[in-house]
Amino acid sequence: LAVIAAISGTSFHFGYASGVLNAPQDIIEAFINETNHRRDKTSHTNESTITLIFSLAVSIFALGGMIGGLFGGFITDRFGRKGGMLLNNIVSVLACVLMFISKPIYSYEALIVGRFFLGLSCGYGSSVAPTYINEVSPRNLRGAFGGSFQLGVVLSLFFSQGISLNSVLGSENAWHYALGLPIVFSILQVILLLFVPETPKYLLIKRNDLPGAEK
Repeated sequence: LAVIAAISGTSFHFGYASGVLNAPQDIIEAFINETNHRRDKTSHTNESTITLIFSLAVSIFALGGMIGGLFGGFITDRFGRKGGMLLNNIVSVLACVLMFISKPIYSYEALIVGRFFLGLSCGYGSSVAPTYINEVSPRNLRGAFGGSFQLGVVLSLFFSQGISLNSVLGSENAWHYALGLPIVFSILQVILLLFVPETPKYLLIKRNDLPGAEK
């Protein structure tokens, strides 16, 4: 349960975000063009400008991931492994909301900012989840559980390719649902984390809580 709790809101987000924009690229680029048309009434935005905006939405995820990863150690030591993951869901939920509302409010800026925040969340999650899994796993199962994070990434990447197909949620009227869908992962993680412990190592070393660590 602890392993599922750890990867549900971290590696699932990472893999999903890495692949979800691939299939609906043309539709999102058309959305960018329509957004600019609504703003300045021009009939067509330069194709290179549209490509640049879409590329920014894709690549800014990596920038957020780098920043989130840099602060991973500090946050994890300050709030704990479990506490850090709970706080991380605030960022991921905000990201999902921004990406979801980008279409109805005609704002590709919301999409870009949402992708950045999701990158922050995934960058931190890539730091804290493997640490948590390693510290709560029994010694004889540590190696097996250690690969669960990457397994979650691969499975969610595969899932994102299917869910973002035009016949599923990658259509002109539904692509924003595909981008907002990962909020389910965050909600699932928050629920599961309520039933799993903090790691013994953190309780002992950072909080000097020997009784809690022994449990």
